[in-house]
Amino acid sequence: MPADKRMPREEMIRIASLYPKGLIIGNWANAGTPFAKDAYRIENGTFVVGAKCPSGNCTPIEAQKIITHPHLERSVAAVDEEEGIVVLWMNFGFTNSYGPGNALVTFEAFKVWGGEIHAVEAIFRVLPQETKRGWE
Repeated sequence: MPADKRMPREEMIRIASLYPKGLIIGNWANAGTPFAKDAYRIENGTFVVGAKCPSGNCTPIEAQKIITHPHLERSVAAVDEEEGIVVLWMNFGFTNSYGPGNALVTFEAFKVWGGEIHAVEAIFRVLPQETKRGWE
């Protein structure tokens, strides 16, 4: 990350939080989620979407279709201002997509600098929808 593109902690959190806002409403454009032109996402170690797609044929992250997650819960797990990283814990809540009584539960690391999200790395599992974060 260029040193002159570093951001204050609270601004990094605000920008990273626009990602779950998009998940809640089902649209990152309407949430105002600022993805960088080179933004990409990795899920459980697999590249899934964005500009650095290994196959060269992936959808831009902001154009990916997403369902609404009206019951999504999130909390900030970690922030590193020097590296431009914000880690959010999220429980996507009930969407009728992950099996009866289940939800997608994630830790997602966001590379945030210069006012944009440059990368997202998600580590997730399907767990009971009532799963809470271990550290309140």
